[in-house]
Amino acid sequence: MTRGRVVGVLPLVALLAVASGVGVGCAERQSEGQYEDTIKTMHTERTMILRQLTPERSRDLTWLSTSQGKVEGMGRDLEAIQPPAVIESAHDRHVEGLDGLARILSRLADCARLEKRERARGEECRGKINQLELDEVRNDLDEADTIYREHGLKLDQPGA
Repeated sequence: MTRGRVVGVLPLVALLAVASGVGVGCAERQSEGQYEDTIKTMHTERTMILRQLTPERSRDLTWLSTSQGKVEGMGRDLEAIQPPAVIESAHDRHVEGLDGLARILSRLADCARLEKRERARGEECRGKINQLELDEVRNDLDEADTIYREHGLKLDQPGA
């Protein structure tokens, strides 16, 4: 390739990189106060979803779909934020926990759909979603909350 061709290709590469989202992480880092305001609502909403995730609700397709949509939206919103540097690890755990919760809600919704056709298969499907998976999600979210609190962010206490 000649020098002229290389120089002509570079602007195209830069344009494609921007269009594809490469370098999108250039958002200004939020202050702890801004970040705290952003996650308070998420924290309350996801805590409520986890508390409501009962065996009865695990069969309620409408609730599962609505909750999954809320959790996926929270995850997208959180991923779009560049957190203060001191709480990046909490932010990452929070994103992982939300992703895991969304996957579990999706799988439970699949089981609820299956159960509408054949009850035994729906129960078998739910049985394959083991408690360990949900415990890992809760652990990610609890660890994120602990780190947030250690850095002075004010979130509702568990059980509040």
